[in-house]
Amino acid sequence: MAFIGVGAMGGPMAGYLAKAAAGAEFVFTSVVDDVDLRPVTSGSGGTFEAMATGGVHVDHTTVSATISRLLAAEAADRGVAFLDAPVTGSVEGARAGTLSVMVGGEAGAFARAESLMRTYARDVRHMGPSGAGQFCKMTLSVAIAGIMQGLIEGLTLAHAARLDADKLVPALAGGSARSWWLENRAALMMANLEAVHNINTGRAGMLLKDLGLALVEARACDVALPLAALVSQFPIQPPTSSRWPRPWRSRSRPARTRKRSWR
Repeated sequence: MAFIGVGAMGGPMAGYLAKAAAGAEFVFTSVVDDVDLRPVTSGSGGTFEAMATGGVHVDHTTVSATISRLLAAEAADRGVAFLDAPVTGSVEGARAGTLSVMVGGEAGAFARAESLMRTYARDVRHMGPSGAGQFCKMTLSVAIAGIMQGLIEGLTLAHAARLDADKLVPALAGGSARSWWLENRAALMMANLEAVHNINTGRAGMLLKDLGLALVEARACDVALPLAALVSQFPIQPPTSSRWPRPWRSRSRPARTRKRSWR
């Protein structure tokens, strides 16, 4: 059994796999994108070439459904099963072993690999044929894009109005604004604003990448995703705050400007 491409998510996941017993050969990958995945799997000396016939390759990378289908076909030609199995649940979920996995591919291969995936994931679901796992992850990305951007803009306004973060977050969580992002990231976002840092907590770049995948596949499906397209056009962060007027300042007196750099 092998795990290739450890990183922010892959490292903790590999740690859980090391505790699992397996009677067959399995390879798990978690890299960055289509460009990284192709040579790792089907390239010269890649996993498809090295794996024993009848093995199962489980890929946890969020990539295009197109490449997942292509790799599944190439794997089948070599006598190997390929499952596209993107994950969600954040780095905390990877460390705690509570990820959710959305899997596309052959049902038989899924049944063989499911128990291993459950060593580091709380929810593992077979979504359908090859590519279905990726489409499920794209659906998730599109669904949270507006939520995340709305939260960022709302917190930027709250910070400009000098609202108390310790009071703000529980107040919002008690109403219709409640979300995973609010409950797990809002306090850190407000702290970043107070420290004159970028409000983004480091995952926005990955979300933008995932939205790009969704938009490409949506065009192929002749589906319009106007909100996802809008969010994908700008960084998920507020503009430099010095460009915005402070609401508590008197209009009769020019405000002192201070340049801030969002890091």
